[in-house]
This record gives sequence, structure tokens and C-alpha cells, in this order.
Amino acid sequence: MNIPEELQQAIDALMNSNDTCKMRENVTTICSRYLYESGQGKKLVKTPDEVIAYAVSRMPATYCAVYTALESMRERYSGQIHSLLDFGSGTGAVSWAADALFPLEHIVCVEREQYMMNAAKKMLDYGASEALKHTTWFHASVTSELPQIESCDLVTASYIMNELQENDKNVFLDHVWNHANDVIMIIEPGTTAGYHNIIMAREYFLHKGANLIAPCIHNGVCGLAEKDWCHFSCRLQRNKMQKFVKNGDAPYEDEKFSYIIASKSNVDVNQDMRIIRHPVIKKGYVDLKVCASDGIRNVKVTARDKALFKMVKKANWGEIVNLG
Repeated sequence: MNIPEELQQAIDALMNSNDTCKMRENVTTICSRYLYESGQGKKLVKTPDEVIAYAVSRMPATYCAVYTALESMRERYSGQIHSLLDFGSGTGAVSWAADALFPLEHIVCVEREQYMMNAAKKMLDYGASEALKHTTWFHASVTSELPQIESCDLVTASYIMNELQENDKNVFLDHVWNHANDVIMIIEPGTTAGYHNIIMAREYFLHKGANLIAPCIHNGVCGLAEKDWCHFSCRLQRNKMQKFVKNGDAPYEDEKFSYIIASKSNVDVNQDMRIIRHPVIKKGYVDLKVCASDGIRNVKVTARDKALFKMVKKANWGEIVNLG
């Protein structure tokens, strides 16, 4: 996946004449903080130069993860999304991704770090849509008492719960729930800790009476084994600068993420299944691990069923399939 040309231009403009070697140092510093200081409520990106390094190194991956998750929502949700409220907006990746998928008329962003807001506003000037260019911003923490913020059709938060202290997470989820007209999406890193946060959000939304859209196919208890975790992956292309600041040679990177999307309205129940691991393709058969309406299944599709076999050979991790 490639990010939109307008977004790449916005990131390039943000870099301007910044020292690229210093930028790489800042990326290393930020990665270290996320690794060792997450979950303590601390600021993880602290200066304007670090914000630029963050935008260059993390914004494309966040965009791709959000886009992939929201795209999965459209397979099972027929409602209309015209407004977006994004908590912990950072440099605005969620807004860009949602705007690419839905006919947004209004975007609202909440961010506690002024440096992040400044960078995001500068980049949104390059947005192709009027909704992006006229985003409404609130300078506030996602766990504090909020100003008067209107409810929106879609409420999102990406990579936020992993930064919060445990006793702040329910306050955050209350804000998310109370400001959603209908749909809520939470994205976290595709790690066991990230999945723990997603399960917490999942249980919260179900307790409130929500219906799950994605990736879950049902509203029941998750059937994964205790030490397993549900996560997905998207592949994005790297340009020269992204390879440089991350000190990598690969022309791509795989962003692994966990997510939950819930709705306050009804969701159609069907016999579809979601592939939750890479399909294992062997000679004459394909092994699939899927989330189905009755829980987790391991399914083997053989070449004897020609049409189905041809279909699942092309299926990818995270996709919806109908195995009949």
C-alpha cells in the first residue's frame, strides 16, 4: 500500500530543511520511549523536531493500519459516515485515512500535545478535501474533562490505550462511547499488550450493548487460546527517507496491529468468516484459521472443491470469506 500523494507532499513539506541525520537520531529516541515508557501516561514525543521525525517514521504506517481496519468495516456495515471524531489525533493520520474512505463533511480532532497539533494543521493544508482542510481541533487530554465536543458518526482512537495508565483507560473509553453517534474504532499495536487493550475495549463496548463489526464476526466470548492474540498486518512501501530514518534496507515494512470496531446499531449476522492468520497453502489444500459465528475454527479446503479452493488460494490474512 502507498499513502496518498497529498499526504506524502505534506510530510515532505514538514521535513523542509531538517537535518536528516538528526532526524534518524530522533526516531531512535522515540522508538526507545515507546518501548520502555508506554503505559505510564508520559509524553513520548517532546519537541517540534521529534514531531517531524514521528511524522516521517510513523504516520505512513498508522495511515495504512487505520485504512485497512476501516476498509474491513465497510464489508459488514451499511450505515452512512459523514462525521469523524478522532481522539489522540497526533499528526492526523486517522483523519487522512477516514477521509479517503468515507464522504466526510466534518472532522474533529482531540490532541494534548501542541507540537503535534501544529504539525497536523500544517499538513492538513495539503489535504484534498474540504473536510480535511477545515478540521476542528481541541487541545485536550483524552482522559481529562473534555470541552463541549459534538458527537460524530465515527469515533476513533489509534495507538492511545497503550500510552495510558490502567486507571485512565475506562475514563478514555467513556469519552469514546459517549461521543459516538454510532461507530467506534480502537487500534492498538499488534502485540500481546496491544491485544489486552483491545479485549478490554471489546468487553466495555459489549457491556454497553454494542454490536461488533470487525474483526469479530460475533458478540460472544473470544475463542482464542489464553496465550494467543488476534492481530493483523498491512504492508506499506517505504521511500528513501523512511528507509534512512529507520536505518533499514527493505523497500517495505509490515505494520502489525490489533483493532476493534463496534456499532451502537444493529449489524447484519451472516455466515461469513474472517481469516485471522496467514493462510497455509499446500499442494492440494489450504489450511485456514478463521473467526466464525460459533468461534475459532481451523478449516481445510481441498482442491476437490475447485471454486472454493481457487478463491481461498487468493484470500489474505484479515479478509472476510464465505465458505458455505
